[in-house]
Amino acid sequence: MTTRRVAIGTGIAAIAFAAARADARSPLAEFEGTWRGAGTFQGAPSRVSARFAPSLGGAGWTLDIRIVADLPKGETVTFAGHAVYVIEDGVPVRGTWADSQGSTYLITLRIDGSALIVDWGEGARAVGRSEYRIVPEGSLRIEDSLRGLDGRWARFAQADLRRNRR
Repeated sequence: MTTRRVAIGTGIAAIAFAAARADARSPLAEFEGTWRGAGTFQGAPSRVSARFAPSLGGAGWTLDIRIVADLPKGETVTFAGHAVYVIEDGVPVRGTWADSQGSTYLITLRIDGSALIVDWGEGARAVGRSEYRIVPEGSLRIEDSLRGLDGRWARFAQADLRRNRR
């Protein structure tokens, strides 16, 4: 019985160590945590919260985002989205997105300096890009854009968030 406990304990420790190593190597580690702030969503002032977290035993990350926009006529609109990012060889490469508007997309992603660039909707009605950038003072800037028929990008949402220190 003691041998079995040691083997199980050793196995759990090895899995935890491997997950910690994968997370430490991940370029997404700097995004980890809960962020809150303000911005605009489709031209309206908004309050935004985002949470980046390691998942899949170190082989992936998740993003949960919530936007509450105050429209000009007093109406409030809430948007929520969930992404799963797959990490291969320490590099984020692909994932999935689903949101409260009923959209689901396969996504591709890459790191560009201090930014996570996520392209979504390829082959769908709407093709977009979300950029998550850690700016020099340590805040997180999010910009969402749609690609027009002419190939130009038009921003439809942006936010500046601060890491929640709990």
